[in-house]
Amino acid sequence: MASEQRSIAVVGSGCAGLTAALLLARRGNRVTLVESEPRLGGHALTVKVDDKLPPVDLGFQVYNLTTYPLLTKLFDELEVETEPSEMSFSCTSETSEWASHDLNSVFATRSNLVSPRFWSMIRQMFRFGNEAKEHLPSLDETMTLGEYLKKNNYDETFAQEYLLPMTAAVWSVPVRCVCDFNR
Repeated sequence: MASEQRSIAVVGSGCAGLTAALLLARRGNRVTLVESEPRLGGHALTVKVDDKLPPVDLGFQVYNLTTYPLLTKLFDELEVETEPSEMSFSCTSETSEWASHDLNSVFATRSNLVSPRFWSMIRQMFRFGNEAKEHLPSLDETMTLGEYLKKNNYDETFAQEYLLPMTAAVWSVPVRCVCDFNR
């Protein structure tokens, strides 16, 4: 018995919306894709800066084969080519500059070698990595990241020069929004 064709609206033409529309259409549904922007793709975007420079891919800032097996399967099915790349993070503030590529880049601002503030941030990076995994399963779903940081005594340097900009980069949101994230 053939199933009845359904009319389904998919809101947003980012990677998730386009994938949902494709899979729903393959199952025989009539799909209407609704997008507020003048182009498809959401955060998946390639921008041509000028004629002298190669285009810059702005989407999929965090994509890897281990964490995204379904996306990898979709890329394979659609014959989308991917390129291996190296991921690192950098942050510039009024007082220092650092990056996660190697020790030389971690101490791009050489005075950070003897800065208690900077070393405290480094210790808190490791502490957060350990504690967050332990705390996450039991967190109140309404607790925001900002509340979590305050409750667990993380300092402003750790928040402003590491966690908030890193989270903002991964989620493609303004830094000012990150403290309002919750589980």
